[in-house]
Amino acid sequence: MENSFDRKAASWDDNPRRKILIEQVAQALEKKMVFHPADHLLEYGSGTGQLGFLLLDKVGSLTFCDTSKEMLKQVDRKREES
Repeated sequence: MENSFDRKAASWDDNPRRKILIEQVAQALEKKMVFHPADHLLEYGSGTGQLGFLLLDKVGSLTFCDTSKEMLKQVDRKREES
């Protein structure tokens, strides 16, 4: 079953304002939380994984979860590229 985010996934990361906001969220989390290499994070509603990929090097592992299959395909594409 397709949802509205499936149609938006391919161009989701093209929005420069969204990128700035995600970077600000990551910075705020890093100020409020202590991350450890043994941590396993779950990013629920991850979209294309913009936030998770900013935090990935601070933790042991991260699971991306989203209701949009197309958003998760973007996460997989980013994993393959890195």
